[in-house]
Amino acid sequence: MTDLIGQEISAITFHYTRENEYGLQSFDSYIKLDSDHIIDIPTFDDNNYLDLSEENIEYLKSQFDKGQELEMTVKKYLVKQKIVDFLFCFSNNEIEMDRRCYIKLSNGFFLTETNFSPPGISIGLLVLTEQEVNKRNKDLKIDIVSFIDKQKNVG
Repeated sequence: MTDLIGQEISAITFHYTRENEYGLQSFDSYIKLDSDHIIDIPTFDDNNYLDLSEENIEYLKSQFDKGQELEMTVKKYLVKQKIVDFLFCFSNNEIEMDRRCYIKLSNGFFLTETNFSPPGISIGLLVLTEQEVNKRNKDLKIDIVSFIDKQKNVG
């Protein structure tokens, strides 16, 4: 994951399903970086995040290629921005595996997504300010841990 810090987002595509096999809406985005790597928004704090098998790399590329492009009103906040940090969600010192992390961007915005919900509740890509991230997580009683800060404390 350390290799992702400083990389620039070159494109983002997404898949939206109105109703999956569990009766839920689903949403997943795929991010192409200037290095041509395709990633999704991670859920867990793992420095080996990009140590993917050939099968996983092909899957991410395939999903990116088949995805829908974002509207320009959203894309303008994300494309050409560098990844500054990853902020992971914790509750009671345990990683929140059902929550995607926040990707902090060079323009000061944060990118995350909500992947599943019952019909009628909003899901999708979220572009938030730092104030919105802090309020959202305070309301949900979620602690945020910076990947960069954690790496500094380990090393």
